[in-house]
Amino acid sequence: MTDASAVAGDASAGPAASLDAGVVQSAELGDASVRAADVEFPMRQIGQGTVIHFPIPEQLARTQVPVFVQIRSTAPTDHVTLFYRSVGARTYNQLRMNPMGQAQRLPSGYGAMIPCEDIFPPRLEYYVEAYDSSGSANGTAGSAEAPVQLAIVQRRSFPAPALPGEAAPRTCGALTVAATARDSGVAAEPERGTADLGEPCRVTNDCHRGLRCGTNGLCIVDR
Repeated sequence: MTDASAVAGDASAGPAASLDAGVVQSAELGDASVRAADVEFPMRQIGQGTVIHFPIPEQLARTQVPVFVQIRSTAPTDHVTLFYRSVGARTYNQLRMNPMGQAQRLPSGYGAMIPCEDIFPPRLEYYVEAYDSSGSANGTAGSAEAPVQLAIVQRRSFPAPALPGEAAPRTCGALTVAATARDSGVAAEPERGTADLGEPCRVTNDCHRGLRCGTNGLCIVDR
C-alpha cells in the first residue's frame, strides 16, 4: 500500500481514520477523524493553503476512484480541479470537482470520480488545486511534480471507499480485456453502462450506447 505521507505538502500524521473517502469532521480545526461503518485504517491529512485532503489508501483496478477535499470555509474559492494520470501517461487529465457535502454537514466539500477506464495497477497519480475568482491557485493537495501516489490493487486490503453519502463506485469489469488492448497499441472500445434516457450519470460511459451524459448529470441522446 502506498504511504500517503510520501506526497509533497503540509502533511501531518493524524489518528487512525475510517473509510468514507476522506470525510473530515472539522475542516477548520484540521481534525483527521474520518467516518465509516466502524472500519478504521491509518490515513494522513495533506494539503496546503485552502485545501484539506485525506487520500484513500488503495483502489481496485478498473474501478472508479473517489476523491474528496474540503476547502477552509473562509476561502474565496471559484472552483476546484482534480488532475490525474494513469500508469505510463506523461500528461494529466483534468476533472472539475463538484461542490458536495452539505447534506453531511460538510460545507465547502468538493468531490469527483476518476473514471474506471483509467485505473490500472500498480498506481494512479493525482493532485488537486483550488482557485480563487482571479484564476490563481490558493490551495493544493499534491502537485504535478509530487502527486499523490494511490496504490491500484487486484485484491482489497480495506473496504471499498466512497464519496460522502454515496454508494461505493462502479467497476468497468475485467482488467485483462482493456489491458490487452492497451498494451497492443489498439484503443479498447469503451464499455457502456446501463443508464437509460433521463437517468443519472457521471460520465458518458454510464449511459447506454446512443446516449451521452449531459451537463445536467442525466443521460441524453447523443446527436
